[in-house]
Amino acid sequence: MLGKLIKNDFKASAHSLLGIYLIAIAIGVFTALSYAFESLAIIQAIGTVALLILSFAVLIIPVFQVLTYFNKSLYSNQGYLSYTLPVKSSAMLFSKAVVSFSWITLGFGMYVGIYVFVIKYFFGKMDPAILEQLELLYEMIDTLPDKSVFVKVIVVIVLAFFFEILVLVSQIFFSITLSNIKPFNQMGNASGFLLFVGLFIVMFYIFIQLTQYCPLSLYITNGNVKLVDEAMYGTSGTLIGLAGIIFQFICSVAMFIGTNHLMAKKVNIK
Repeated sequence: MLGKLIKNDFKASAHSLLGIYLIAIAIGVFTALSYAFESLAIIQAIGTVALLILSFAVLIIPVFQVLTYFNKSLYSNQGYLSYTLPVKSSAMLFSKAVVSFSWITLGFGMYVGIYVFVIKYFFGKMDPAILEQLELLYEMIDTLPDKSVFVKVIVVIVLAFFFEILVLVSQIFFSITLSNIKPFNQMGNASGFLLFVGLFIVMFYIFIQLTQYCPLSLYITNGNVKLVDEAMYGTSGTLIGLAGIIFQFICSVAMFIGTNHLMAKKVNIK
C-alpha cells in the first residue's frame, strides 16, 4: 500500500512541476545548440538569460509545490478522501516526505546544472579568465597530496545537503499541519506560511550560533575523519560544526513526530 501511496503522490504532484522542468530542458537544449553551431550572439544571450531565470524557478517552485500539495491533499476537500484510505497517518506522511524530498532535490540538481552550463558556455566565452580560474582550481585539487580529504569533504557536503532538504520538508509539513488546528486555523491559509517563515528563521539562527560557538566539530585531514572538541572559528583544519546539525536533527525528528500526532488526533479538515 505504501508503494501505491508514493506512486499516486508522484503522479498527483507532477502536473505543475514537469512543465517547468521540460521548459528548462528545452531551453537548455536550444541554448546548447546555439553555441554548438555558433549562432548569433544575441540568440545565445537570450537563451542564457532565459536559463538563468528558469534556474530560480526550478529552485523555488518545487518548494511552493510541496507546501501547496501537502496542504491541498490533506487539509482541503481532498483531505476527506485521504483520511478515509485504509492507511495510517504515518504512511501518508512518509509517502509525502519521499515525494517532496525527490522534487526539491531534482529542482536543486537542475539549478546547479544550469549554472554549470552557463559558466562553461556563456561566461567562459565572455571572460576566459573565469575558465582559467576554474582550471586552476581543478589543477590544485588534482595535485593534492591526499585527494581522499577532498573527496570526504565533498561527500560530507552532499550528505549535509540531503539532510538540509529533509529539515526543510519537516518544517513545511509541521507548519502546514499546525496551521490547521486551533487557534491557527482561524487565521486562514496565511498562517501556514507565517509559521514556516518564523520556524525557519528561529531554527536557522540557533543553528548558526551552535555551529559557530559550540565546541563540537567533525575534523577532516590527512585522510582521517574524527570528532574534535573545538569551535569552528580559531582553527586551521577542515572543520564542520556538528552542534547545529545535531540540533536540526532533533528538531526534524520532533517535527515529523509532531506532524504525525497532529494528523492523527488534532487536525481540522476544511
